[in-house]
Amino acid sequence: MNERYRPKGSTETKEFVTYINVAWWLGTGIAKILRKGAIVTVAGRIFPSAYTNMQGEAVGSINCNANEIKLIQSAKTEVPATVIPTDITEPVADLPF
Repeated sequence: MNERYRPKGSTETKEFVTYINVAWWLGTGIAKILRKGAIVTVAGRIFPSAYTNMQGEAVGSINCNANEIKLIQSAKTEVPATVIPTDITEPVADLPF
Protein backbone atom coordinates (compact mmCIF):
# COMPACT_ATOMS: atom_id res chain seq x y z
CA MET A 1 0.00 0.00 0.00
CA ASN A 2 1.32 3.43 -0.87
CA GLU A 3 0.38 6.47 1.15
CA ARG A 4 1.37 10.01 0.30
CA TYR A 5 1.11 12.91 2.70
CA ARG A 6 2.45 16.39 3.25
CA PRO A 7 3.62 17.18 6.80
CA LYS A 8 2.05 20.26 8.33
CA GLY A 9 4.03 23.36 7.40
CA SER A 10 6.02 21.58 4.67
CA THR A 11 5.84 21.72 0.89
CA GLU A 12 7.56 18.34 0.50
CA THR A 13 5.42 15.25 -0.10
CA LYS A 14 6.39 12.13 1.84
CA GLU A 15 5.61 8.59 0.76
CA PHE A 16 5.03 5.69 3.15
CA VAL A 17 4.95 2.15 1.77
CA THR A 18 3.49 -0.88 3.56
CA TYR A 19 4.25 -4.28 2.07
CA ILE A 20 1.67 -7.05 2.43
CA ASN A 21 2.40 -10.68 1.56
CA VAL A 22 -0.59 -12.03 -0.38
CA ALA A 23 -1.31 -15.75 -0.71
CA TRP A 24 -3.63 -16.87 -3.53
CA TRP A 25 -4.48 -20.58 -3.28
CA LEU A 26 -7.27 -20.71 -5.86
CA GLY A 27 -5.27 -21.41 -9.03
CA THR A 28 -2.50 -20.01 -11.19
CA GLY A 29 -4.71 -18.17 -13.70
CA ILE A 30 -4.18 -14.83 -11.94
CA ALA A 31 -0.45 -14.95 -12.80
CA LYS A 32 -1.32 -14.35 -16.46
CA ILE A 33 -2.68 -10.86 -15.75
CA LEU A 34 -0.59 -9.64 -12.78
CA ARG A 35 2.63 -7.76 -13.45
CA LYS A 36 4.98 -5.80 -11.21
CA GLY A 37 3.59 -2.31 -10.68
CA ALA A 38 -0.03 -3.29 -11.37
CA ILE A 39 -2.67 -1.57 -9.26
CA VAL A 40 -4.96 -4.13 -7.65
CA THR A 41 -7.52 -4.49 -4.89
CA VAL A 42 -7.41 -7.60 -2.74
CA ALA A 43 -10.16 -9.01 -0.54
CA GLY A 44 -9.43 -11.67 2.04
CA ARG A 45 -8.32 -12.38 5.58
CA ILE A 46 -5.48 -10.21 6.91
CA PHE A 47 -3.28 -11.46 9.75
CA PRO A 48 0.05 -10.50 11.32
CA SER A 49 3.04 -12.79 11.64
CA ALA A 50 6.06 -12.41 13.95
CA TYR A 51 9.27 -14.41 13.76
CA THR A 52 13.02 -14.26 14.37
CA ASN A 53 15.10 -13.92 11.21
CA MET A 54 18.45 -15.61 10.53
CA GLN A 55 20.30 -12.66 12.11
CA GLY A 56 18.41 -13.23 15.37
CA GLU A 57 16.28 -10.09 15.01
CA ALA A 58 12.57 -10.08 15.81
CA VAL A 59 10.63 -9.07 12.70
CA GLY A 60 7.02 -9.08 11.62
CA SER A 61 4.95 -9.08 8.48
CA ILE A 62 1.41 -8.41 7.35
CA ASN A 63 -0.15 -11.27 5.40
CA CYS A 64 -3.37 -11.80 3.49
CA ASN A 65 -5.07 -15.01 2.36
CA ALA A 66 -6.86 -13.61 -0.68
CA ASN A 67 -10.21 -14.81 -1.95
CA GLU A 68 -10.62 -12.09 -4.61
CA ILE A 69 -8.13 -10.04 -6.61
CA LYS A 70 -9.29 -7.23 -8.89
CA LEU A 71 -6.92 -5.71 -11.44
CA ILE A 72 -7.47 -1.95 -11.56
CA GLN A 73 -4.66 -0.90 -13.90
CA SER A 74 -1.70 -2.55 -15.57
CA ALA A 75 0.87 -1.41 -18.09
CA LYS A 76 -0.68 -3.51 -20.86
CA THR A 77 -4.40 -2.88 -20.42
CA GLU A 78 -6.82 -0.37 -18.92
CA VAL A 79 -9.71 -2.85 -18.71
CA PRO A 80 -10.55 -3.95 -15.14
CA ALA A 81 -10.54 -7.71 -14.59
CA THR A 82 -11.78 -9.56 -11.54
CA VAL A 83 -10.78 -13.07 -10.58
CA ILE A 84 -12.94 -14.78 -7.98
CA PRO A 85 -13.09 -18.47 -7.08
CA THR A 86 -15.96 -19.21 -9.48
CA ASP A 87 -13.84 -17.91 -12.39
CA ILE A 88 -11.16 -20.57 -11.87
CA THR A 89 -11.55 -23.48 -14.29
CA GLU A 90 -8.24 -25.20 -13.54
CA PRO A 91 -8.28 -28.42 -11.52
CA VAL A 92 -7.42 -27.98 -7.87
CA ALA A 93 -6.40 -31.60 -7.30
CA ASP A 94 -2.71 -30.58 -7.33
CA LEU A 95 -2.97 -28.70 -4.04
CA PRO A 96 -0.41 -29.85 -1.46
CA PHE A 97 -2.97 -30.52 1.28
